[in-house]
Amino acid sequence: MQPERMKTMNPYQNQNTMQPGPPPTYHMPTPQNLQIPTVGNYIVVQLLALIPIVGFVLMIIWAVGGGDTPIWKSNYARAYFVMMAISVGISILLSILFFGIFAAAIGSMMF
Repeated sequence: MQPERMKTMNPYQNQNTMQPGPPPTYHMPTPQNLQIPTVGNYIVVQLLALIPIVGFVLMIIWAVGGGDTPIWKSNYARAYFVMMAISVGISILLSILFFGIFAAAIGSMMF
């Protein structure tokens, strides 16, 4: 038998705890709006965006997340509008620059 003082437990060891094991795995169902897009999905969305009025209305609906819109489609529509705003801004700046140069050239020909 071991003497009583030899039976003292290590203070860093707790015998009431469970032994470590692999972490639990949780299988959560993937909602419909978290689906992973395929190349075909992007092609269909771009083809729909090319239709003049229908594409613009669809992009608005998808950008605001109407219905069960997948997250990737909502982000794609928002990026579409950001790129459209940048394009319109650059077009306005270039138009102002072009008409300013054109007006200066016409004005210098008058004298």
